[in-house]
Amino acid sequence: NGYATEAALACRDYGFQQLGFSEIFALARPENKASRNVLEKTGLRYMESFSMEGEQITSYRLTLEEWASLSKDGIDNNIIPDKDLIGLSQK
Repeated sequence: NGYATEAALACRDYGFQQLGFSEIFALARPENKASRNVLEKTGLRYMESFSMEGEQITSYRLTLEEWASLSKDGIDNNIIPDKDLIGLSQK
């Protein structure tokens, strides 16, 4: 258990450290709670929901500055969760 989160953390860090990304974007279906949880655990923040090719999509983002403020385990201890994000996570 937790393999998806470990893989996502490794990809996130590789993107910023080795590839020089200034930000990382991710998309997930609103009903895919497991994927959204992985994105949130790795520090990505909910941006918006939109329709793409007839399907609802949620988008997430993490900037280099936000990534730099994360603790070693990928959890940002300085951020108070947004109420909308909490509501989305519970759906």
